[in-house]
Amino acid sequence: LHTSRVELELGRLELGSTHV
Repeated sequence: LHTSRVELELGRLELGSTHV
């Protein structure tokens, strides 16, 4: 399953948006 990869990508995007 590629759920881990998707979750990691989403988490990274969220972190980047929050760090802005």
